[in-house]
Amino acid sequence: MDNEIFDIKTWGQTINTISHESRFNNWFNTLSGFVVDDNSFSKDQVNVKFSNGFRISKLPSNVKVDPTNTHFIGKDGAGSLFTCLLSKWDDDEMDDEDLGAKYLGTSLVFFPCYEQEATKQGRKTIYKNKLLPSGIVLALGMGSGGPGPDERLVSNPGHIRRFEGFLNSIKNKIVDSETIIWFRDEPIIRKSVPDIFQKKTKTIFGEATPHALGLRNDSGGGYGQYIYAIASLKFDNNGDLSTNQKTIFEGFSNFYFRERGWKKEEPTDLAISWYQSLFGKIDKNSIIDKLGRNKYLILAGPPGIKKTDLLNQVKENYSNNYLIRQFHPNTTYQNFVGGIQPTLNGSVGFEFYKGPLIEAIERASKLKDGENFLLIIDEINRADLSSVLGEAVNLFEPTQKYSVSIPNYSNEKGEALELTMPDNLHVLCAMNTADRNISSIDVAIRRRFAFLNIWPEEPIGQKSCDYGRGCFNSIKNLFLEYGNKNDLNLMPGGYYFLGKNEQEVKDVLKDRLLPLLEDYLQENRISKILLTEIDLYIQRLKQTL
Repeated sequence: MDNEIFDIKTWGQTINTISHESRFNNWFNTLSGFVVDDNSFSKDQVNVKFSNGFRISKLPSNVKVDPTNTHFIGKDGAGSLFTCLLSKWDDDEMDDEDLGAKYLGTSLVFFPCYEQEATKQGRKTIYKNKLLPSGIVLALGMGSGGPGPDERLVSNPGHIRRFEGFLNSIKNKIVDSETIIWFRDEPIIRKSVPDIFQKKTKTIFGEATPHALGLRNDSGGGYGQYIYAIASLKFDNNGDLSTNQKTIFEGFSNFYFRERGWKKEEPTDLAISWYQSLFGKIDKNSIIDKLGRNKYLILAGPPGIKKTDLLNQVKENYSNNYLIRQFHPNTTYQNFVGGIQPTLNGSVGFEFYKGPLIEAIERASKLKDGENFLLIIDEINRADLSSVLGEAVNLFEPTQKYSVSIPNYSNEKGEALELTMPDNLHVLCAMNTADRNISSIDVAIRRRFAFLNIWPEEPIGQKSCDYGRGCFNSIKNLFLEYGNKNDLNLMPGGYYFLGKNEQEVKDVLKDRLLPLLEDYLQENRISKILLTEIDLYIQRLKQTL
């Protein structure tokens, strides 16, 4: 404790009639809509500790404290000023001094970034922060004492998933020259801030970069190890944030308040829009547009989301110029690409059979200019793709055109022919992400195909009702809050909640949904956190059926 400084008056100190505390409070009040007053945060009768301007630093041993100046003294910005908003339960846990050194829970943290001025005093050089910061580092972090009562909040996958959704919703506001943002998927695990983030931060802040973020000793110093989401915001020449940065500032605040339950008066939960930015609706037109830019496309999604219906809708855009095949475990190279097979005309012998791939290539090659041909492959990951495609996988190279020789493929004169993928041939596939054979989509296929994720949507139309939509949203919320990324591949789609009335929906839940969920549990296909919630959901569902 002797080598650390804690000073809660730094931002409240008035220098040349300008109060750092006042400036910060004004920014915060204006941008967030919440109020910081008298070292406390208040909105809708919520009172939260506002640790105003705490400084924490491990001072170099050769640096002495100047008692006449409350700013940091020492080269390289020894340590960092920071301000954090904490949950009100902290008030009863620790006193102010302990709070500065080590506190529990997650908080919203603000690091003002000061450049330093060097002043000669005899033989010594004294480094002092300039009057106004050149920017601010905004972070979500946990106290060095651990997550405490916030462990459940930060350990749920939904917490960081909503943050990712928030970032996705404002991605057009992030300008590299003035803003850098990073986050990690597992907030509760202590890791250092990546070097690449620190290097990029230094490109905009220079020597004003908070020193404490750069310490790499995860078992000792460096507040960076407790941070799981961070944004570096550079001020303009007037010492203010740009319009885009204000949106980011407000978003960070809104996210933290929403997770805490300190929501402002909003017509709908902000999380809805954040989820929508991650799991946007995919329709026929968006698939056709994607096919126009990526000729080879795989639609990937959980069971029951009507991927096959989407395939049929897209084919209507190709008139009669399409071919449909469904893969299964017995699909082979010979019956998809082509090969020698026994004759079927009653005579004994063999002939070359043109599979759907060769047929699609030949038909596409005969079309007029401006016409496209569509090859549809449903359940593509149910077959062993490496074996089914063989050397023909090279035909799907997106940036180059290759020719492939197929054994025994020849013209009427017996001359060997080579296959080349025509530019007007589009290939649209669908795969079930819950299928146990998902691993068969190997790197060679993934590199050549574009992927479009399709997520479950609540049932609509004449075969749906409010009761079914309510049941769907209940299970969806469980997966979004407690499921990891792999769990989302198993989220049941609207097919499992269809029914014109409550009784029809209950019959579907009993016959379709329950067996699916019980299969997930019996085979340990979902993560432990989600498994506990789904187990309880099944118990409660059975009581209502």
